[in-house]
Amino acid sequence: TTRIFSFGLGYSPSRALVKGLAQATNGASIFVPPNSPVDEYVAIQLRQALTPAFTNFRLQWYGLSVSPLQSPRHIPPVFPNSRVLIYTLLEKDEETQIGIIIGGDNEGEKMDFTNNVIRQADTIRRLAAKSLIKELLYKLSYQEDSNFKQQIIELSLTHHILSPFTAFVGMEEHKLIQDDQRSQTRYIPNQISEGDQHLLFPSALST
Repeated sequence: TTRIFSFGLGYSPSRALVKGLAQATNGASIFVPPNSPVDEYVAIQLRQALTPAFTNFRLQWYGLSVSPLQSPRHIPPVFPNSRVLIYTLLEKDEETQIGIIIGGDNEGEKMDFTNNVIRQADTIRRLAAKSLIKELLYKLSYQEDSNFKQQIIELSLTHHILSPFTAFVGMEEHKLIQDDQRSQTRYIPNQISEGDQHLLFPSALST
């Protein structure tokens, strides 16, 4: 199979396209800031293309009653000096009773690591749900499946993550001002940068 090592150039490259090409072909993506020498970034990509990657990555959970949701389901190769984020949604009553075995191949040599430390945080769960929704939306773009849509809706409603199939309404409660109370006007100073000081004197624009 062909691996694509993509580049994002200029002020506003399509991050979805650049990352998507690399992700779909097990390659790597890199973004070149404006007015930066391209040679350095080409050398980085070339080094990653020529260096053996950590492949056949796998996560093996033990102590679970059901298979967890994982994103990305297919873990891409890990290149030197790079990282990959793998999210797994677990049942709350199982978070303190499980462990994990992480393994893969590095130049034909199998490597395994074991860890039984599970960190509990609501922020991580929402990030995991967001990653799962993103992956399901990508699958739904080329494969019509009602199960994908239903999973997206369930994840969105459970973890309060927006999706193309859900919407949320925010409500704010506040006490009404009584008749015998007067509203007060308060002036809050706002710092204006040096380049925007002309906004303080609108008449200067007409002269």
